[in-house]
Amino acid sequence: NSANVDGDETPNPLHLFDIKDCGSFSAMWMWDLALTCSNSTSLESCSCTAAKILIQYGDIDCMNDECPSNCSVCTMCMKLSGCGPTKEIQRSAATGGDDSAEAVPV
Repeated sequence: NSANVDGDETPNPLHLFDIKDCGSFSAMWMWDLALTCSNSTSLESCSCTAAKILIQYGDIDCMNDECPSNCSVCTMCMKLSGCGPTKEIQRSAATGGDDSAEAVPV
């Protein structure tokens, strides 16, 4: 796929991101949460820098991309990054989703 390769044929890791493949990004996003959350009872100080960068560069489309149903770190980072609506976030809100840090172990 030529869209995933820059001019010198080196793969660009940003363009290899696939939101449907939770295993490909969940560890990095968990590290983002672990390094930025100042306490375990509130998500107020938490940030998902990698997710924000992917949103900024258009590799995540907040209106159309959705997190896999079994990828809680994706749902949390999308919510913390102000990205939405995604179907998972909408489902979480409809079911009274938990915004506590217990929702995503850090």
